[in-house]
Amino acid sequence: MNVAPAKVDLEQSLQGTRIDADESTHCETCNARMFESQPVTAVARLRSTGRWDIEEVFGSWCAPEDLSDYSRRDGEGIALVEGEIAIVMGNQQHWLMLATPDVLEWKESAG
Repeated sequence: MNVAPAKVDLEQSLQGTRIDADESTHCETCNARMFESQPVTAVARLRSTGRWDIEEVFGSWCAPEDLSDYSRRDGEGIALVEGEIAIVMGNQQHWLMLATPDVLEWKESAG
């Protein structure tokens, strides 16, 4: 199966993107609590700094089907991504990150 190079690059750059939460996060739609190794769908934005930010996280049962309700802001790229939640521990801290990302749809940065 051939995968577009841009999609592979996006998935590699999204691998390990931090989800701003502690030990768990909640679905944006139904508020269900999600933990490590759960499948999720996320909306991620590529900021002008070149860094991805996870904007919203959804359980697979509530995930949007596409990016039709989302628009780019200030020329930023945006992606709809499936993946799993992983916990990273270091220096007596822990945080959640996106693991095994699969980009479903993306809108490239303008400019």
